[in-house]
Amino acid sequence: MCAYLHIVHLFAIAGLTVSERVSFKGAMFREHVYVKIIFIVSVLSISLSVILLKRIRNHHEVISNTGPTDSSTIKSLKNKLKERETTIKEIAEFKQNNPGVKQLPKVIGIGVKKCGTGGVISFLANHHPLIKVPWQVQTETFFFGSSRTKGGPDAYRAFFPPTNSMELGMEKTPIYFVHSDLDIPSAIKNMVPEAKLLLIVCDPTKRSFSDYTHERVRLDLYNDQLIAKYNTFEDYVNEYLPKVRLLLQKSQNNLTSYQDDLKTQNMLIKLRSTDLAATLISTGLYIYHIQRWKKLYNESNLLVIDGENFREDTGAVIENIQDFLGIPKLLWKEDSVKNPDTGFYCFRKFTEKHLNESYVETEDELKTSLKCLGKSKGRTRNGAKHASPETLERLKQFYKPYNEAFYREMGQTYKWL
Repeated sequence: MCAYLHIVHLFAIAGLTVSERVSFKGAMFREHVYVKIIFIVSVLSISLSVILLKRIRNHHEVISNTGPTDSSTIKSLKNKLKERETTIKEIAEFKQNNPGVKQLPKVIGIGVKKCGTGGVISFLANHHPLIKVPWQVQTETFFFGSSRTKGGPDAYRAFFPPTNSMELGMEKTPIYFVHSDLDIPSAIKNMVPEAKLLLIVCDPTKRSFSDYTHERVRLDLYNDQLIAKYNTFEDYVNEYLPKVRLLLQKSQNNLTSYQDDLKTQNMLIKLRSTDLAATLISTGLYIYHIQRWKKLYNESNLLVIDGENFREDTGAVIENIQDFLGIPKLLWKEDSVKNPDTGFYCFRKFTEKHLNESYVETEDELKTSLKCLGKSKGRTRNGAKHASPETLERLKQFYKPYNEAFYREMGQTYKWL
């Protein structure tokens, strides 16, 4: 670039020199034309010189602000790894000296079904030493909204393993968010007032198809007849989308006053007891379901997570959850590695060997080291199951105004439109 700039500069000087040698004996018109051409060439040459100088200056500025070098990054990560291992050892020693007692949970996942609740709790419970869950019921107690609540706090406490002052008991029951018991939010708040809630929402169109696929599996395994007569998702949507639309129309749905539209809120919530199959669609109307929760919870004790973002950037979401829960950040983005077979992120603990440039990990070694969710997860997200594009588009258009209202309510934009 510098050599080229030098040539341009010489060209500009040459142009000016030629202008000095224009013969005054020639025609005035000819002289005028020559001078004008040379003047234009000179101006363009000088302008080009200025532009190139600016680019060179900007180029050097970019180079000087590229951030830390590779060696400094590696050094920083090595220090972080040492700090993490020290924290893990300190926690292990504390747990050994403080076995803990039965306590009520500090964290409750309230939904949404088929949006990644299992993935979130799996990452936390399997890999963070301070998260304890009731594995005997596969992390789901179904306590609130059932006859189990008659047993009071003692009955709820019995589900959880002993925890000490550092550990957090956690469960997730995805139907809480849309449960037909209108008093579930207040019941949770009254029994475990200090608990923090996790709510994972996702593209309602994808969620609906995933829910349908899940129920078809239940039909095969347990002869659950919920959607037995609908051999395809298209059959189900053809019958139930008009039904849900009609229910919304009858409730005089008005998106400008959804906060006060208790009639619609209650109608949707009660569908679990009046027409359970309809909930495969109605669950995705988040704008109505969120209202009863926001009356008792805010951003300090309710974290709303984008399930689509969790699949695309698992490690970043897990880091954010740890911050929200106020526990040491022991699970990092670097611990989340994409499974080459499924395309989903799995856990593979990041260690110092991964900083070594000479370390080469074969695909077989990678797959062996990955700790992933079960094969039953992600049936519709990995392409194994398909729905017709036309059907998905119908649902997408149906959900669009409700998604927009939910975006405004939550003060953020998701990628679902």
